[in-house]
Amino acid sequence: MDGFYSAQSSLTRLKYVSLAVKTGAEAAILGFSFNEKPAPKVIEAFRNLSSEIKLYSRDPVSHKRLINYLQRSVGLVADLAFLLPPAENPGVLSEILEWIKIQQENERILIGINANSQSFSNINKESVHEIVKIYVDTLVEIYSKYQKCSFVLIPHDFRNTNKQSSDIGLSQAIMKAIPQEIKSDCVQVPTPFSAAEIKFVCKHLDIVLTGRMHLCIACLSQGTPVGCITYQGKFQGLFEHIELDGMLIDPEQASQPEHLSNFFIPLIQHREYNRQRIQKVIPKVKQLALANFSS
Repeated sequence: MDGFYSAQSSLTRLKYVSLAVKTGAEAAILGFSFNEKPAPKVIEAFRNLSSEIKLYSRDPVSHKRLINYLQRSVGLVADLAFLLPPAENPGVLSEILEWIKIQQENERILIGINANSQSFSNINKESVHEIVKIYVDTLVEIYSKYQKCSFVLIPHDFRNTNKQSSDIGLSQAIMKAIPQEIKSDCVQVPTPFSAAEIKFVCKHLDIVLTGRMHLCIACLSQGTPVGCITYQGKFQGLFEHIELDGMLIDPEQASQPEHLSNFFIPLIQHREYNRQRIQKVIPKVKQLALANFSS
């Protein structure tokens, strides 16, 4: 809604919600985030919204920004994705779950890896080769510390699937580039899959590394610890809800040699402690997600 992806799309949504109010309907904009540099035209359109239209921000950081920009009441909630139940019938992912079960029986640490180019798009790290090298180097370093670990590569965004820089393209390139001794302990999640299906898979992982907001939420809602490469300031607000520090790394740091592995390896070490902390706070976060529908 801040215009980052498309100011025109944000303006169109605001136009529709305004039309809804004019017809006499109740209207609200549910749990959305707001970055630190919103499009000026979007800010103007928000300021012109009827006070009858309820606004619900999905994290504390966005909440503060909206109040500062708009000088009006904004509800604080959590992302609706926290309320999505995991699929009990995983469908196309049944083979992945069987593979995961075998790893668990062999007492291996299951690490989910989501590589995406969006995390590095603003720091001139857009070439596939550069991004793949960041992740391959990280996997190699993790494997040197935890040889009883197995990697689950998770492409989470299916857009632009024909591009090498898509989630799918990056996962395939990583699988091709990693050393053979690691490749035998690696699997790539087949696509497409539903959000509920991948949430069920995340439930069975020990920890996940991602730059995708909704994969992060899929993990957290199941109690699975997650380390995140940040963008747009969105993750900072999310982790204020979760009441955990040290789970975030910015793209500039992540792109430096060994920085991503140095960030993530301690999270692997403390995964059980973090899982317990997440499980304690998630009921409260889900109640905040339900607040999207409060009157």
